[in-house]
This record gives sequence, structure tokens and C-alpha cells, in this order.
Amino acid sequence: MIRIFRVLVPASALTLLFSDLVLLFACYFGLWYYQSDGDLFLFSVSGWQPIALVEVLLVVGIYFRHLYSDLRVPSRIALLQQLCLVFGVTFIVEALISYWGLDWAMPRGVLVPGSALALAVVYINRLLFSFAIRNRIGARRVLFVGYSPTVVRLAKRLRDYPELGLMPIGYLDQDETSHPDANLPCLGSVAKLPSIVDEYHPDWIVAGTGERIEPQWVDDFLDLRFEGVHTERVASLYEATLGRVCMPEVSQQDLVFSERLQPDRFSMNLQPFYSIGLALAIVILTLPFIAILAIFVKVAGESRIGMNGAPFTMYCFRTTDESGQVTQIGRFLRRFALDALPQFWNVFRGEMSLVGPAPDRPEFASRLNEIVPFHPQRTVVKPGMTGWAQINYFGDSEGQDAMRRLEYDLYYVKNLSPSLDFSVMLRWVREVTRGFNAV
Repeated sequence: MIRIFRVLVPASALTLLFSDLVLLFACYFGLWYYQSDGDLFLFSVSGWQPIALVEVLLVVGIYFRHLYSDLRVPSRIALLQQLCLVFGVTFIVEALISYWGLDWAMPRGVLVPGSALALAVVYINRLLFSFAIRNRIGARRVLFVGYSPTVVRLAKRLRDYPELGLMPIGYLDQDETSHPDANLPCLGSVAKLPSIVDEYHPDWIVAGTGERIEPQWVDDFLDLRFEGVHTERVASLYEATLGRVCMPEVSQQDLVFSERLQPDRFSMNLQPFYSIGLALAIVILTLPFIAILAIFVKVAGESRIGMNGAPFTMYCFRTTDESGQVTQIGRFLRRFALDALPQFWNVFRGEMSLVGPAPDRPEFASRLNEIVPFHPQRTVVKPGMTGWAQINYFGDSEGQDAMRRLEYDLYYVKNLSPSLDFSVMLRWVREVTRGFNAV
């Protein structure tokens, strides 16, 4: 996996993206070169811009259809439909470019056959990738040292998402106890680590916290690292693969004596500038639409908890009637996240940011602060119109749901940066354009 925008992206997704770019360029360039009778001068003068534009449109369309996050193909027909939709939208954009008379329009004699060829090639490439992922071709074998609920959750994640490229093969425990709920074989005791490594040849060894590693095992771990076996703490791999902090591994020392769960101060000071700037640009573009909505829909204010526990009034378009039932227009506003447009006023006032943890109601925040450890830590940054937790997880704010949301929020606090905010906003736009409310 490779870290991009403070987010670890599976190498398989990046490989698929790169292969799509190469294949799309080869299809269009090949036809252009063939139709120009091998005249590279014609291509160098006016060819690469139209091809680049079409490639960008197709790749963005594939991204917005979730085809770079859902690498496994559940249905070949559904995949073909999704790709046809992407190519169809690209055709419409190219038609508009031709109508406006811009020089970047691709010739019809290249666009139509080239797109037909590209559609077939990308479709076949996607099926081959799906086959490789399902059969875990090239996956790295992971051996866990020690047993814990975190190991169980992490192993399940790796099994359920083979595109991560990691395949759990078992775990070691001090007393060689087999835990049926782990759904993972116990391969022996930790004391037998060298012999088990020789037998199973793991590529990764994932260990628990330092308290679970006996001093006499340290030399074995060092020898394995020098031999090229990657070693990782379970909390670090949990955070990398799930995109959230592992709460069972967080201690009070992490908050009191460490900056591990503290946001970067420079990023915190920079965030208001680009949040307000982007919010202002969006408001200017959508001002007529906001004005029309304000005429027909009331703006309501709700009490919420902001940065460092300070209360504020959050504004939004009202989506329910007097009885609490969601109205027809309210359902439409929620579906496309338009009910949150008045929150730009909160951004201008400095009470919220475009990206951040979701602001809680005071009564919920007070209750969750009592029952969920470290819950107040999520308010060390400004709440957001959307956020890392909102685009990754949706559920009720009680019990385990609140704990999981906190794990996402603490990951955001720990990794707060302009690049992560940009990644969240991009994914938010992708969800909203699909008619799914990610706010």
C-alpha cells in the first residue's frame, strides 16, 4: 500500500489506474497514428491534448462510479453498464467541445472506433484484475504474533478485502490456545517463531503491543527484519488498512505525554483560509439556487457542540414538517446534501470547517463523553460540513457505532492536513453526485 493524501491506497488500485491510462492512450494513439499514415508530426501538433482530455474524462468517470475502490467485479453485466455510462458521458462532453469549436475536440473518426476499442480493452483488463484479486495472486502472507480482538477484526478485514494484498495465514499464542471465534488457525507458540517462519514463509509479521513481546523474542524479530520479513505493530496495520485509530490500543499516555493523537498546528492554522476560500467560491456559484431554496424552505438553527466543546448554532434547511415527517422537498435536499448549504454561514463565522468531525447535539455529546473513552478528543478541531467519518461510516451515535465513529474522527485529528481535506471533499462530491448523502 502507498500513502497518498495521508491515506494508504492499495497498490492494486494504483496499478489498475496506471494500466487504464496506458491502455487508453494506446487505443486512441494507435488509431490516430494509423489514420495519419504514421505522421507523428500531426500527432505532436494537435494530437496529445485531445487524447489527454479524453483520458482525464474517462478516468474521472471511472473514479466517480467507484470502479477504483470496488476492484472485484460482482457482475460482468453491471460492470459493462457502468463503463458504457462513463464512455457515454465522455461522448456528450466531447460533443459540447466540438459545438463550441474548441481545438481540443478529438476527431470523430478517432473518437468513435477508439472508444469502442478502449471500452473492450478496459473491460477485459478489469476482469483480469478481478480474477487476480479474488485468487490473491501476489498477495503477501501475514502471520500474527499474539491473539486479541484487534487481531480478529484485522484478520477479517484482510480476508474480506483481498485488494489490500495481504493474506492472513494464522497466529501464534503463548499457550498455543486455539480460539474458534478468530476464524484463523493457531500455528503454535511465540517461542517457536523461527521454526514457524521457516515452515510457512510469511512476508509480514504483525505483533501486538510491546507488552506482549517478551525480551527473549526481540533478537528473533530483529533477525527476521534483516532477512527481509516486514514487521508491523497490529495497531499500525489496523490504522493503515481500516483508516481509523485502533481504540483498544490507545492509552492515556498517548493523550497526556505524546502528540500521537494531536493535530498538526500548521495544518490547523491553514485550514480556515482554504475552507473559507472554497466556501466563498461555492456560495458565489450557487447563490441563485440558494436564494430560490430560501424562499420555499425555512432555515432552521440547531444547537451543536463545536471546537473544544464550545456550543454554537448550526444552520440548515428544514427538511421535516411540524410532525417531524420528512417532506418531499426535504427528501430531495437530503439525498443531494443540499440541506447543509446554510452551514456555509457557520464556516464564514469560524464555527465550522468544510471538513471535520460531525458536530453533536449537546445532550448526545454529554452522554457520549461519559460512556466512550477519549470522546472529547474529537473536538480539538473544528467540526465540518462533511468529514472522514461521514464518508467512511454511517450509523447511529450509540454504543459501538459511536466508538467506530470516534476511531475515524481520531484518525482525522491525527492526520489533519490540506491533502486529507481535499481527499475527503473529492469523495464527498463523488457520493453526492450519486445521490447518496455523505453529510
